Amino acid sequence: MKLSFDWLSDYVDLSGLSPEEVAEKITMGAFEVEEVRKIGPSIEGDVVVGEIVEIHPHPNADKIRLTRVKLDASSEPREIVCGAWNIEVGQKVPVALPGAKVVNRHDGSSLYIKESKIRGVTSNGMLCSPPELGLTGGDEGILILESATALGVDVKELLYLKGDWVLYVEPRSNRGDALSVIGLAREVAALFGR
Repeated sequence: MKLSFDWLSDYVDLSGLSPEEVAEKITMGAFEVEEVRKIGPSIEGDVVVGEIVEIHPHPNADKIRLTRVKLDASSEPREIVCGAWNIEVGQKVPVALPGAKVVNRHDGSSLYIKESKIRGVTSNGMLCSPPELGLTGGDEGILILESATALGVDVKELLYLKGDWVLYVEPRSNRGDALSVIGLAREVAALFGR
């Protein structure tokens, strides 16, 4: 059975425990856990909602533009270079700030965001497309969020982009209770005394 660590934590307090620790305890006390696998997008760091307040042509390139993006009401807008053409002033978009990790849309590997010069202009982050957030079904353009979305909100929480761990539990033939999340939650609660 595939057991979601996140779903299991809805039933049992797993604070301070890693998926591997839970898998080891289940294996030693009740059922064999064949594998522990991380699933979902691996987004880390500051990825927040921003609003595009200005768009200008890039002085040294025809196919990219300079945007100024406001992240909250009190701070100055950040200058971010962007190659997508589906953006307009006033749109709310996901912004990955320097230090964040998103998904490389070309090969699925990790893409670390840093302040960098693009054709002589400093870019202070990146506007994100759906594939860069680990979302499927999106095109190559930037993900446009609802206009009512508040500035500075964590996009990982807003779009539920946190990854999860799946424990592959092999139930025994005489233990039908291990074929449900609640049944395994009872077993884990007993094993950990929680």
